[in-house]
Amino acid sequence: MDPWDILLHDSILVIANKDGVPLMELYDIYGNVGEKFLTKGNGPEEISAVGGLHASVTNNNIYVYDLFRKRFLEFNIKKSSQSTFNPDAIYDYSKYLGLYQKDSSTVLFDKLLIGKDCLVGESRDPRGRVVLMNFDGNLINFVGDYPPKMYEELSDYGYVKLYASDFILSNDASKLALASYSAEMIDIFDISKISAPKLVWSHQGFLPSDIYVFEMENLTQAAFTKESRQGYSSIAASDNFIYAIFSGRQIKEKNYSYGNIIRVVSWDGSKRFELQSDVDLKRITVSPDDQNIYAIAIDEADNPMVVVFNIKEIVDKMKNSH
Repeated sequence: MDPWDILLHDSILVIANKDGVPLMELYDIYGNVGEKFLTKGNGPEEISAVGGLHASVTNNNIYVYDLFRKRFLEFNIKKSSQSTFNPDAIYDYSKYLGLYQKDSSTVLFDKLLIGKDCLVGESRDPRGRVVLMNFDGNLINFVGDYPPKMYEELSDYGYVKLYASDFILSNDASKLALASYSAEMIDIFDISKISAPKLVWSHQGFLPSDIYVFEMENLTQAAFTKESRQGYSSIAASDNFIYAIFSGRQIKEKNYSYGNIIRVVSWDGSKRFELQSDVDLKRITVSPDDQNIYAIAIDEADNPMVVVFNIKEIVDKMKNSH
């Protein structure tokens, strides 16, 4: 077991392993192991690499995103025990998604979600940080402005790459939350009207800094240096709150991409507080009722592990605060 991503869905904990065989493991909330499925490969029901997990907003299934083949494998994880665990459906978007924005696509292949009425992708276009597309891959709208350009010598493509983000949809897919990997930025948007998304709440601290500018393929691009700081490493959400792991560490520090601070914000931005962990965390998921946080962490020997935190009393207190 080498856990890389994690998702709690319908009282089942889904663990995606980075290189293990099989790649996916299911557990109940008490840690009892269930189904194991999905192998790495180029076969019709195999996957090149797990690019992310998210729950369907229209049924009880989950989506596993194939990072390099740009497609989703949909699974019903409530199936009874069986000798083979095959996807219920496969959605291939490879013909719509280019590898680079400078080719034909506004979307890079590394972050994509299936919403209720649209696809939600990480943008590589200066018109917005997230792109909304219909299910045929046609552009609907952009969401989220970039901060003013600080490095004028950078190409637009090089600049927007500085603001790569993890993002998540609310359970009804009406809202979208972003947390930047390389900046202290969290943003919440109302996308219930996909033709006219609105900013709900935003927080901005430090922005990308201490970068190295270089030219590649006739474009000026940016690379982070050891002095650059990490922002957020993962974002998750319950019915009431958004949870984001904050690092704030410089790249030269050990485990800079991990964090031990979880910043919690209500979906309307009105309630905000922090939780602190006694171990470094990389990925996070949370129960819909805010009872427990499940996370991928590392121990003192840098071995990955799955940890659970009960947060009921803390969150109940915050829900009742004014």
